[in-house]
Amino acid sequence: MFSFGKKKQSFVLNRRSLILLIGKFSLFSIVGLRLFNIQILQSNKYKTLSENNQINFEVIYPVRGQILDRNGLVIASNKNAYDIFMVPEQSKNIEKNLNELNRYINIDFKTKRKIIELSNKVKKFQKIKILENISWNELEIVEANKNNLPGLHLQLVHKRTYPYRNYFSHIIGYISKPTEKDLALPFISGMPSLNIGKTGIEKIFNEKLIGSAGKREIEVNAFGREVREISKNPSIKGKNVRISIDKKLQEFVFNQINNFKAASVVVINSNNGEIISMVSTPSYDPNLIIKKPNKKYWDSLLNNSLSPLINRCIHGLYAPGSTFKMVVALAAMKKGIISTKDTVRCEGKIEFGDKFYHCWKTKGHGLVNLEKGLKESCDCYFYELAKKTGIEDIAEIAKEFGLGKRFNFGFEGEKDGIVPNIKWKKERFKKSWYAGE
Repeated sequence: MFSFGKKKQSFVLNRRSLILLIGKFSLFSIVGLRLFNIQILQSNKYKTLSENNQINFEVIYPVRGQILDRNGLVIASNKNAYDIFMVPEQSKNIEKNLNELNRYINIDFKTKRKIIELSNKVKKFQKIKILENISWNELEIVEANKNNLPGLHLQLVHKRTYPYRNYFSHIIGYISKPTEKDLALPFISGMPSLNIGKTGIEKIFNEKLIGSAGKREIEVNAFGREVREISKNPSIKGKNVRISIDKKLQEFVFNQINNFKAASVVVINSNNGEIISMVSTPSYDPNLIIKKPNKKYWDSLLNNSLSPLINRCIHGLYAPGSTFKMVVALAAMKKGIISTKDTVRCEGKIEFGDKFYHCWKTKGHGLVNLEKGLKESCDCYFYELAKKTGIEDIAEIAKEFGLGKRFNFGFEGEKDGIVPNIKWKKERFKKSWYAGE
């Protein structure tokens, strides 16, 4: 018994020793691998840091996704454009170079003075933006005369463009720099200069259209000058968004109502509720809003008494007119007040109390049943029908059709609409409901 216990104790000790040995080996292996990574694989990085250099990270901004109509036609895209920069230490004489550039591209005196003042404040190797989004003619001229413009650099950028201008402005919206509040949005974190959607589809689908930022790891010396690029992860372009609007129909509708002082039209597919056209006039050109400087254009929009920035399709409240007769007819049929064969005589007017209400056809429609009443839009027929049905039943059917409710499809400023009834009038005007209202 004693011999067996001794053997058992020895076995336990050996097992513990083995576990400790494995633990020590694992620990030293981890430390060794870490030292190998630091001293061998990343030796250049830490050598850089030991020489008072530092590693900086630059954000690579993504290219915004496109917006397409229902057939895949591009209605919001990006175009290649060029900005002009100048590096002070390469220019030697900033003022002289600006005067030389002014021979080819107009630069106003105020801009020149601002650039010269800025060149005395920034580090001499930092780029200063001179002009942005220059035209192709200006690009050709600058390229042809670059030898006379030391320190001048052309930088390729992506500018948003709306090829159909006013046709889609209230639907697509436009982009601009983010506000302080916008910077709290997680999908633009670390990209304070990124243009984001401010209205319309551009804003509703911001997160999808923006894409993902890339990152560039660079070594800079103690003065902030770039020494070399260490690594680069490219950005990911934003996804495209396809909407239900039909470009051809949108263009047709716009041209039909553009000559009116103000108007709005919405075309809906009655089978599935898709909006295939939405036009509000007067409109605006989003290309001119995003172009800088744009103060003059902004002022023209803000000072316009017809408010071109307002989307009348969703911001306005309008009486439904004769289209509401169908709602009255359905309410009356649901209540069992009429059948399709019941008739009313229209003599061009009808009397309610001490008032006369006139039909659009002054001579009257004669005997009118439901089919004729709808077909010829007889006012007297529906006056009588509404009186017999009552406002409460009419309001109930109207609400079943979605009247008085928001569509809630993402656009800001959408109005609820109003479906009046006895309670609404009492609360709003402190008055009772009377026949004929």
